[in-house]
Amino acid sequence: MLERLPALGIQSLELSRATVRFTENIATVTGVETQVTAETREQLLFARTFVLTAGEWRLLSNVQLRDPR
Repeated sequence: MLERLPALGIQSLELSRATVRFTENIATVTGVETQVTAETREQLLFARTFVLTAGEWRLLSNVQLRDPR
């Protein structure tokens, strides 16, 4: 995911809040981040699910949307 950021025009992601919840081999991270490009700076809400497979955490799903506030 991090390798794709330059191709998408994203200069940085600034994490402002995150909550991590674990259930056995699954971790869910929810929070707020700011996505910065050359033209915009927008606040996003996100939810990411990771699964522990063969001793490594792997991203299973990623959902993000503009913060309506």
